[in-house]
Amino acid sequence: MQSPPSPLVNVSKAPQGPFPESPLPPSAIRAGNPRGRGADLMQSDDRKLTCGIWTYEPGEFEWVFGGDEFLMVLEGEVTIRQDPGESHALRAGDIIFFPRGARTHWKITRPLKEYFVIRTPEARKM
Repeated sequence: MQSPPSPLVNVSKAPQGPFPESPLPPSAIRAGNPRGRGADLMQSDDRKLTCGIWTYEPGEFEWVFGGDEFLMVLEGEVTIRQDPGESHALRAGDIIFFPRGARTHWKITRPLKEYFVIRTPEARKM
């Protein structure tokens, strides 16, 4: 016997105005002032799947992904180098996937706005 389909759980609109500040750890910053702001917008019931929007000012930083993450650039330009691996220059409309544990170096050359979807092994606090 099949379970009935899950009902629509949540509908959200992107917040207007500046997003809350979400600073990078100072040890991650390599150049400039890539100030981060962002908002988690929605989550699955088990809190392991989250989507949201983040913005960053130009600069460079290191980042290790804590979950499997899809990212779509909405505005700006960034070059992301996987360590080890190749570099990817991304602009508005580009989509990229990072597996959990991916080590990356970000070089943001124009203010960046991204939409992300992340799946984490543990529940994520919103």
